[in-house]
Amino acid sequence: MQAKRLFCSTFLSFALAATSSCAAQSATIDMPADPAESRAYEPPLAFDLENPVPMPEEVMAAHPGSPNGIESSFPVALRGPITYALSTLALTIIDSRTGGTLATISPENGIGVELREHMALNRPIAPILMNLDGKDVVLAPFLVDKPVTGTQRGGHLVELLTIDAQSHAVVGRAVVDMPAASFEASRLSFRLVGAAKERAVLALTVHDALEVAVIDLRSQKETWRRTGFDAITVASDAVVGRVAVPDAALPEYGQAGLAIADGKVLWNLRDSSFAWAPIVPAGPHLFALEKGSGWGQYSSFELYDAATGEMRNDVTGTPVYDSCLYDDLSIVVCHLADRAVGAFEATTGESLWDFDDSDASRIAPQVTATWHGAVYGHTGDQGVILDARTGADWVTDILFAPYALNGHVAISFTGGGRPAAVLPTG
Repeated sequence: MQAKRLFCSTFLSFALAATSSCAAQSATIDMPADPAESRAYEPPLAFDLENPVPMPEEVMAAHPGSPNGIESSFPVALRGPITYALSTLALTIIDSRTGGTLATISPENGIGVELREHMALNRPIAPILMNLDGKDVVLAPFLVDKPVTGTQRGGHLVELLTIDAQSHAVVGRAVVDMPAASFEASRLSFRLVGAAKERAVLALTVHDALEVAVIDLRSQKETWRRTGFDAITVASDAVVGRVAVPDAALPEYGQAGLAIADGKVLWNLRDSSFAWAPIVPAGPHLFALEKGSGWGQYSSFELYDAATGEMRNDVTGTPVYDSCLYDDLSIVVCHLADRAVGAFEATTGESLWDFDDSDASRIAPQVTATWHGAVYGHTGDQGVILDARTGADWVTDILFAPYALNGHVAISFTGGGRPAAVLPTG
């Protein structure tokens, strides 16, 4: 059978060429009461590339950049075949099997023109799917305007919505103040860093003022806040980030872990060689540091236990990984664009395998996603799926590389840059 080419070569990434005729051929699928109970493949190794499902424009609003701008993942949350895409203005819930919009949820506070224009230039924020008191919920943050009240100045807030993943009802709404002097929208940024132990972590920035704020998702109240802390990831119930080194001759930053429950300092790394070392999220238990002379000159990649701050693995040499993806099961896959890739046990940090562009027998892929023991990516104009535990080629005859997936659905892009869903077949 002649393979149908579904990728746009101008992107040098795998973009689904979903035409209107393809969309019309989408298969009819039985819809269970809870879509998360639909059939899953663990992991998916084959896909229905003949019948891609174009996604609504709201998904592109969640990531207005082209596929060239996506480093390793598409910022959406997936639950079964349902996609949750967060834009500046709303959370859009989509059935990926049909492309139909199930719900659109917006914050209560307004978002003015100045704020909209500023946020459109910022890197998109992915919603977070988590279990809260036995129910799956989706966390969706929005940067909103704080209205003037009486003699009280206006400003900006982060409005964090908690949404029941099955009913799509808003079950919680927390409002968090941005740091002081947050009147100019052009100086604002925020991130939903992570969530654990019924708490959500927000990183708030006004120009060079950094704060971390933690929300109790049961009470919908802010439980603690710390200034001068740049939160990067949440792992092992610790908030891991950069903290200014006191009394340093020049501005320097060390790394620290704070207990998500109360903000207590769990550990500090203040070795001078750690100054400016970027923190790389590395799954539910670990984080990594890129160490070296700084300013992009890194010679080692070290994995640390987020609960204790103890080093678990040291990968010395170049190239040094700059991004990691968790397979949502037991393995963390780290990579550096299309130059190097390696895998580690998600709990211990033990090395499983690695290879890079100096290997005469193999080509390091551009990793786009991981899921339940599989690594997805591409080499040049060819898709590839690797065994996450061994690094061996698993599938090599596929014209597709997803940017987000689970056992029910995979998402990539059309030749025109529009997101499309593809359903697994095996």
